[in-house]
Amino acid sequence: MDFAIYLNGLFEVDTFLLFQRTLSKKKGAVVLDIGANIGAHALPLARFLQRAGGGRVYAIEPTTWAIQKLQKNRDLNPELAEYLTIVQAFLSNAEGQSQTAVYSSWPLAGGDNKHPIHRGELKSAEGSTTCSLDSLVAQWKLDRLDLIKLDVDGNEWDVLEGGTESLAHFSPDILMEWAPYLWEEKGMDASFLQQWFANKGYHLCNISTGHRLPDFKVPSAFIAPKHGSVNILWRKIQPY
Repeated sequence: MDFAIYLNGLFEVDTFLLFQRTLSKKKGAVVLDIGANIGAHALPLARFLQRAGGGRVYAIEPTTWAIQKLQKNRDLNPELAEYLTIVQAFLSNAEGQSQTAVYSSWPLAGGDNKHPIHRGELKSAEGSTTCSLDSLVAQWKLDRLDLIKLDVDGNEWDVLEGGTESLAHFSPDILMEWAPYLWEEKGMDASFLQQWFANKGYHLCNISTGHRLPDFKVPSAFIAPKHGSVNILWRKIQPY
């Protein structure tokens, strides 16, 4: 992630363009960056809201290692401070469920406690608050929720299940990492999540255009590289 930003100035071009297209003129938008890590998406999100004239990004990250980098990156961009709130929390569908370590670093060399496939390194999540998405939305007394960016390395369903009331009430767009091999480690497959979204009234959309894709049983856009992932967009509303 850091290396991609160093080389290209941004991380995940398609995601960056989606944010630019949907938020640059959307004054007052509220965005949740769940799994914010060092702020690779949170800071551009805040920048787009600044240009739009208002709004807020809640950057949610459980690990102290990443939170400290995220805070430093915000400090280096003081003009974005009023648009960006940093929250050290681990989101789950069960209140009080603790998590002591989370994958949040992908070193190019070295590192300990790495995942056997994606090679992420576990970092301490001690000190983070464990709660549900719905409880945070209620705590912040949000009156709108426009977009959720979700990248939590296999814990996506736990986060979503803990936010069912918020999803039903606000119908936010959901941009998420689609990594079937991580769910298989937990005894869950892609078809389960696909049906979960369908039951909530969500449809798969093209990340580049926002247009709804056909409701195939297993859409081709779901096919991620073996032991890899793709970003996909779920929407309830009409294409923008």
